[in-house]
Amino acid sequence: MKNGLMFFGFITILSVIAFLNEFNFSNEDNPVDVPVIHFNFEDNEEESKTHIPILEYRLDKKEEIDGYIVETYREFEIYKDENGKVIQTIPTENYEFIRYKKY
Repeated sequence: MKNGLMFFGFITILSVIAFLNEFNFSNEDNPVDVPVIHFNFEDNEEESKTHIPILEYRLDKKEEIDGYIVETYREFEIYKDENGKVIQTIPTENYEFIRYKKY
């Protein structure tokens, strides 16, 4: 009985291996197009320093909801020149919320 069960298990494993061997798991016949991202590292170092934004959250609104005060902060990208003067401020779609109980 034990030998028959082992033989049945062995045949089952071989059948599964043979079945899976029929599938081609490689993409050699049907390659997938993968987008390639090119980076340009030839930029001037001084010029690239002015293009790095500083991320900052600023208070957008403050409201009372169900006995809680909810402060909404919005993220901004701030671009400065080499003298520290703000050149451009761009709002992003990122928000943070702080909620605390009103006493």
